[in-house]
Amino acid sequence: MDYFNYMCFFIYGLVFASFLNALGYRMDKGYKYPDIFIKPSACEKCKTPLKWYELIPVIGYILNKGRCSKCQKKINIYYPISELFLGLTFLILFVTHSPISFYVLSLVLFFLTYFDIETMSIPKKETDILLTIALLYKVYLIIFVEKGISFSQDASLIFSLGLLVVVSIINRWKEVLGIGDLLILIIISSLLPFASFILYLYLTILLSGTVSIILIVFNKEYLKKYIPLLPFMTMSFVLTVLTNYYFPTLLHTLFPVFF
Repeated sequence: MDYFNYMCFFIYGLVFASFLNALGYRMDKGYKYPDIFIKPSACEKCKTPLKWYELIPVIGYILNKGRCSKCQKKINIYYPISELFLGLTFLILFVTHSPISFYVLSLVLFFLTYFDIETMSIPKKETDILLTIALLYKVYLIIFVEKGISFSQDASLIFSLGLLVVVSIINRWKEVLGIGDLLILIIISSLLPFASFILYLYLTILLSGTVSIILIVFNKEYLKKYIPLLPFMTMSFVLTVLTNYYFPTLLHTLFPVFF
């Protein structure tokens, strides 16, 4: 039964990823309601409608060898890789008995990551709406679940809000970090306890810094290129969930002052 559940959650992740990728693409191309939801998927170049089996996450890409079956245009490798990533994310969240809020957050991060990679920006309107929902949810938790403000549970949100103020002031002279990334950080901080949030920040800086250095070493042009941060923020969230579940004592060892 466990293996059946594992497979189900993995498939759920694949399906959600396929839907969110299509939704992000159509939003970026300016599709209007109801076409943004109901218009059949087609090749970006020749506009040939995709067959049903070509829409199967990952498998459709493999069957077509990564190309359109008619015009042979290459399909962006981002799609199957991102589908696998969200499938594995859902599987990890299920195995670690994560709350439903973590599933929602993973979908939010996945959706916004599409824009950060494909358009090199994060949509402001959608981010503001998601931030408002996250803050309202946090207020609900403080009032009805936590029964008051708790340092271990709420310091991460206070810290991220303070970071937003500091970076906003510094950005007046020289932009050091995008405000969109900080707003996403606030959304994440509303769900993570402080110790987990510190680990999350550490992993984000480690991953993004390491990859950026490698890219610059092999191609100096990346010194002037935009390197999206949100993919690393998304991966770090999954790694934080795994660490909390399998290595809980590691947090006590690394950050004893926060317990």
